[in-house]
Amino acid sequence: MKKSDQTKTRILEVSLRLFNALGTGEVSTNHIASTAGMSPGNLYYHYRNKEEIIRGVVERMIEGMEKLWQTPDGSSLESRELRMKLAGTFTLMWEYRFFCREMNVLLRRDEKLRNRYLSARNGQFQEMRVFLGNLFKRHDFVDQEYPEVLDNLIRISHLVGDYWLSSVDIEGSPVDSERIEEGVDLILEIFRPYLYPDAFSALARKAPR
Repeated sequence: MKKSDQTKTRILEVSLRLFNALGTGEVSTNHIASTAGMSPGNLYYHYRNKEEIIRGVVERMIEGMEKLWQTPDGSSLESRELRMKLAGTFTLMWEYRFFCREMNVLLRRDEKLRNRYLSARNGQFQEMRVFLGNLFKRHDFVDQEYPEVLDNLIRISHLVGDYWLSSVDIEGSPVDSERIEEGVDLILEIFRPYLYPDAFSALARKAPR
């Protein structure tokens, strides 16, 4: 990795920690530069303002989501993978929790960020549609009007997923692996009426040994 790329990565990693801890409104570029151990001028060489830094941090989250939901062509598909992908989604959302907390404000304020996020979300919808459509073809889902039902399930689960961790955060509850699994269970309840019992059982949490 080039030195300039290493510097940009350090800026984004420091910014993520500060945004999660303090919120974007309380973090200045000077604060980021000081915490990253560089001069403001060096920071501005890589990012012109805080908005560009926020976009860079959110882009890393988007890339993680895209990688998580991609299903390679020809790969064997197991319904259990749905639980793993949902857990990975919640884990990423918690890692970038500042964005979940401030999403509406940040997207209203920055048109470029909003357009990028909406494009990424549409892409994620498509990936989920392909993934769930394959499960439908495997007969894990009870026969329904396809694809309308899956489209609605995706939208509902996405809405719940967007705001569930924020709700837990507001309550002051620690977000750990157990709470992540609870969130996955919540999403899977949306799918329960549309899954055959055996398929739903395969998605359930395994009892601890």
